[in-house]
Amino acid sequence: MPFPGVSQPTLDHYRIDNSKAFLANFDLDVDGGTATGFTISFPDTAPAAGLTVTLKPPPFTNNPDPAPVALWPVPNSPVVRGAYTITVSSEPATDPTALNVEIFNNAGDFNQTWELRAKVSAPIGWTLNYAIVGTTNMHYLASDPRAELQGTPAAMREQEPITLHSADATQGTVIGTLPASLAPTYRWRHEHDIAISDLPSPVLTARDYDMKLPGVYEPQTIRLVTDVAFGGTTPNNTAFLTSTSDPNELTVSARPQHVVMVLDRSGSMALDSPSRWSRAVAAARVFTHLYAGAREHVHGDDSLAIVTFTDEQGWHGGSPSNLVKTIMPLTKIGQAKDRIKTLDLEQPLSLTPIGDGLVRGVDLLADAGPVGDRRLTMLLVTDGEENAGCVYVGPNDPSASAGLPPGTIKKFADLPFDPLHPRRGEILNWIREHKQLFAIGLGSQVETTVLGNLAAGTGHFLPVNTAADLASAFAQILNLNQDVDRPIATVDAAGMAHFTTTAGADRLIFAIVPKNPVSNTTIKLERLIPSTGQYETYSVTPESTETHHAAWVSDLPELTDAAIEWRVTYLDITNPLQPVPKPLTVEEVFPFEDLHVKADVLLDKPAYLTGDDMKLTVRLRHDAAPILGATIRAELVAPAVGMGTALSGLGSNVRMEALSDRRDPPSQREARIEELLRRNKWPHLPCEEPPKGLFVDGTNELHDPDGDGNYTNTFARVNKEGAFSWTLFAEGVDTNGQPFSRQLTVAALAGIRVDVRKTEVEQTRVPSHPSGMRAVRVTVTPQDAHGGLLGPDKDRVVIWALENGIFEHVWKKEPAPVFTDGTYQRVVLFRAGQRPRLRVKASGTVLREIRIA
Repeated sequence: MPFPGVSQPTLDHYRIDNSKAFLANFDLDVDGGTATGFTISFPDTAPAAGLTVTLKPPPFTNNPDPAPVALWPVPNSPVVRGAYTITVSSEPATDPTALNVEIFNNAGDFNQTWELRAKVSAPIGWTLNYAIVGTTNMHYLASDPRAELQGTPAAMREQEPITLHSADATQGTVIGTLPASLAPTYRWRHEHDIAISDLPSPVLTARDYDMKLPGVYEPQTIRLVTDVAFGGTTPNNTAFLTSTSDPNELTVSARPQHVVMVLDRSGSMALDSPSRWSRAVAAARVFTHLYAGAREHVHGDDSLAIVTFTDEQGWHGGSPSNLVKTIMPLTKIGQAKDRIKTLDLEQPLSLTPIGDGLVRGVDLLADAGPVGDRRLTMLLVTDGEENAGCVYVGPNDPSASAGLPPGTIKKFADLPFDPLHPRRGEILNWIREHKQLFAIGLGSQVETTVLGNLAAGTGHFLPVNTAADLASAFAQILNLNQDVDRPIATVDAAGMAHFTTTAGADRLIFAIVPKNPVSNTTIKLERLIPSTGQYETYSVTPESTETHHAAWVSDLPELTDAAIEWRVTYLDITNPLQPVPKPLTVEEVFPFEDLHVKADVLLDKPAYLTGDDMKLTVRLRHDAAPILGATIRAELVAPAVGMGTALSGLGSNVRMEALSDRRDPPSQREARIEELLRRNKWPHLPCEEPPKGLFVDGTNELHDPDGDGNYTNTFARVNKEGAFSWTLFAEGVDTNGQPFSRQLTVAALAGIRVDVRKTEVEQTRVPSHPSGMRAVRVTVTPQDAHGGLLGPDKDRVVIWALENGIFEHVWKKEPAPVFTDGTYQRVVLFRAGQRPRLRVKASGTVLREIRIA
């Protein structure tokens, strides 16, 4: 399609080509008592195409913003605006039609700015001629903007990042300089029956837009377009001058996906009843079957591997322990779904070498060949702090504390080249770039700082309070990673599970994960027949283990006609002739569907500090269009007490007996957490009773103020350190009027924002110090604006700097003192006449200078 454009063949003569509209902003200089004007020419078809022409006069006395004058249809008599009389006539007998406008100046004003607008429904050619040469000063003349997608490849792979690039909207379409109010804006969208969360895009002033392609089951040709406007400020680009590009066709194909699950098999995983390890094993099986259902018949090279890790050596150099094991190498998913049912993942044993387990997972992917068109994912599950291995993931090198030379234990983020695994760096860089490491922290003893930092650079951190919730976390990964969504499930009075798939869904995947599984059970799937109101059995072959049942329905036309209600019954088949229904709860039901109605949830930050606002956004899409008018309700599990505050309350009297005989003895911090839970008889840190109105507007709902299918609201009570876990329920109708529902989860970590004014600083003289010098003990208690304590075990983020004195521990040549009551202390030694000055930075906040008295 030809592009619109403007040109100036001669002085005061302008052409506007292939444009639905044009806008001219100009000054007229004309003597009082004389007239000037202009002529607009256009094809005689323009009136039938909805022609409108208006002229806005300059301001005049008592009317700073006069209404535009309609020039077409031609007014029957002259129009007076202030000191000007405007007379309009037309010459329709010839093609093009000429619209003549005469402006008579009664008062003799000059440098008066006028604005001319003309518009039709389809592009035409126009001319604009001013009557008296040299009396016009054109500020700007603009046609419809140039709209063109440039550099879009013809073919790409699913879930790859792509940058959409638009041509400069002003290229050949503007004479003069546009004002800021008419700055070009760009919006990208697509035309195809597949939902893409990133499209339609926001309206942007930048010409580039970064997005990720959707997952597909087979090659899909997507038609990408860009909407461009001069001054477009709304999602629909409702500006006067707009254009839409010709479509660029991009074919998206499936590519092989390789997943490695890395499971912590340390001794602490044997704790709890049922044990954390048994729940982790069950969740690994569930994820394998959900993954198999989502990828069935998609790509023949899809595969999955399982690594487990433990270590009996503690921190060490050299090679990983032989207890870091590849339990299942990368295995085609069709075989993996069968192997996982009986695969022996062994039992919890000893220490926790998180880094070594991750390296083994990276090397499995590296040994499978170059990245090429593969998609890679790593899932880490751990319940505690790293305390062993030859690779560390935390912020500090543990070599010195283990009695080894610095650098002996390698940092995971800086893995050295290994000739046995030459593509290790390539794989790790790909995982970082694409955020494909999912770190699941299981239980309250997890070092959230370590795992949060690990995930911040490479993927996502999912805190889980109890082992029983682990399957739900794996379901969230499936939602994030495989382009599937979770419909809302309900359970009826008989304990049968119900959920509804939307019209056009390509497949249904579901799992039943009983909290208390029993043997000799199966599941039955039924679909509701609307015409009869009865359920009929739908044949599926469950993938069953002693912990769960999973099944899927894929690529069937029955799923494309309308929304379908399904019912699942959990059956005891001890007597196969008389199966007995067993009741289910909502927490035991995990349904998923895709690809036409897509929902996802975003947070505005990867991590938060106390006092921050937390903005949530849920994007709803049905194929190429946003879903409007939905209801999105939020539920929140938030900490009732910060970990730092809670641990500080223990003081120094922490019971530490019976730790040496543990196969995986806890660190000092883990031991204090265990004691905290024991004293308070807590299964995990307590959660806050959610307020009636979660968000700043007093509601529990997200809203779509811009009408673009992006529902948002802001939570302004990040007042405690810990994990904030959100569950969102979206319900409504799609763009075809069919009902849909979605359940989404997302979690965020909040740390302590140390507040200068709230943080307490005390000085106490230490009499008769053995050094012979004067001695003052300085005690700092870092806390946030709400009084939440930074707490113990944060010595690495409390930094001390001293002038004109020496710290006592330096004078004694000892390690710095460590306290467990939430205070951080130093004894400052100095001589008479010295004036020590102490600076402290606590978790990134620089406190006021402390002058030692």
